[in-house]
Amino acid sequence: MEPWPNNEKNLDLLGLWSGLLVQLLYTARECTQPDAIRRLRAFGVRNPNTVARNLLGEYAKAHDFAVASGFKLPQSEIERLMHEQGLRDDLSEDFRALAQQYQQLSAAMWPRCGSPQFRWVSRKAQVHFARANALGQES
Repeated sequence: MEPWPNNEKNLDLLGLWSGLLVQLLYTARECTQPDAIRRLRAFGVRNPNTVARNLLGEYAKAHDFAVASGFKLPQSEIERLMHEQGLRDDLSEDFRALAQQYQQLSAAMWPRCGSPQFRWVSRKAQVHFARANALGQES
């Protein structure tokens, strides 16, 4: 796939990709906290660490998609932003924020709505909204 042209809209896309990566790392980190582990177990997740590992796998795929689309994402900046967020202690809101990041990115990608990246981003938004809603009802 050819890279995106360098313009103002693409700076917004770079920010959206970066925001998504930050939220993926943040949510993965949150899933390893003791309260989140208890909540995931109460929700029926047998191995809560799998949720964090899956989010890290999602991070790797999102990063690869961003780079393949021509967006160079500085890892040190992503990690710095993730650490600045602090702890929210609300897993359903973490997944809702993640779903919203995916949704914003898919909205910005609309000209390439047939691309594998767009389809993957759109599906992930749906998955994480459903997870956020289910966790929100559980609490």
